[in-house]
Amino acid sequence: MSRIADEIQRAKNNKIIVPDELNDHDVIRGVYGIFSEKEDESTCLYIGRTYSIADRLFANGGHISMFNSGQYENLVPKMVYENIKKGYHIIIKVLKVVEFKGDNYYRDMQRLAYAEMELIEKYQQAGQCLWQLPEGTWISEEKWNKRYKKEPCPE
Repeated sequence: MSRIADEIQRAKNNKIIVPDELNDHDVIRGVYGIFSEKEDESTCLYIGRTYSIADRLFANGGHISMFNSGQYENLVPKMVYENIKKGYHIIIKVLKVVEFKGDNYYRDMQRLAYAEMELIEKYQQAGQCLWQLPEGTWISEEKWNKRYKKEPCPE
């Protein structure tokens, strides 16, 4: 059994629901979401993009492999841990597959980034994933609060 398969099984043992398409170990390039669910309540905790969703989640240093190993310092493993402690189920979803077109390297990378941005925006408009920062964020939260904060964001 591969390391990724082992980590997927550990995740399932930790009551994390993993979509079947990640079990095939096929490389799925696209956008994934990590959701917290309890009864009829579902909240998107995190949205990410990657060239291989299974690797990003379950390879060494991946979000879920870190959680499986009890490493809760980083944002995603910490959110997973805190929500499981509160009795929520964690569900991983492949939100959008973004195939390589092979026409231009930069365009291919942009298509993946754009797909992620669209989904983050959708969930942030619904009051979810509000703690998620885009790449290239150079101003600290403290400096932003001092210079720009006007009113709290509705949650």
